[in-house]
Amino acid sequence: MVQSLKTITSLGGWEIMNEPEGFVYEGKTHSSTCFDTNLLKNTGAGQFWTPSHGTKLWIPMQYLQKCINWQTDAIHNEDPKALVTVGAWSELSLANMFSDKYTKNYYSDCCLVQAGGRSNGKLDFYQVHTYTHNGKYNLMAPFKVLNAAVYNLGKPLVIGEFSAKLSEWQSITNKCNGLTAEVSLGHGRGSLF
Repeated sequence: MVQSLKTITSLGGWEIMNEPEGFVYEGKTHSSTCFDTNLLKNTGAGQFWTPSHGTKLWIPMQYLQKCINWQTDAIHNEDPKALVTVGAWSELSLANMFSDKYTKNYYSDCCLVQAGGRSNGKLDFYQVHTYTHNGKYNLMAPFKVLNAAVYNLGKPLVIGEFSAKLSEWQSITNKCNGLTAEVSLGHGRGSLF
């Protein structure tokens, strides 16, 4: 697919996976902070995408990261100009705030390469999804912090999905006023594009 589409100039980027945290084995201790998912325990990660027949088929974080690393590597090898990302379900699995105490960037270059071993399998930009809970964003959500530098990512950040309704009763225009150039809006439910 990459080979066939790499000359299409309107292709903005490749999203390897949408919200992989839904499959993750949350609350799993590991000696590597890249693979330890205790920070995600009771956050909603791994809870909503289990099979309907009741079997819990959670996937260890390092397996998801390896998949992302290998797919990103394959895309970059076929098209070195291609931009690749992952649609993170929340800033909790994407940001490097508060020294890994509350958040962790599981998609950092270091973590992806540690999981998959392919140095060309690094993301080009980050994508976060943000939704309200009981009509409010949490204090670390993109529409609360308003400056991507707070997340300590070192790469561009796109808000790929956000709630348009029940979002602190703000219009989309008001929600986007004040966003810095480092934060852009992407596609998805309730987005502008």
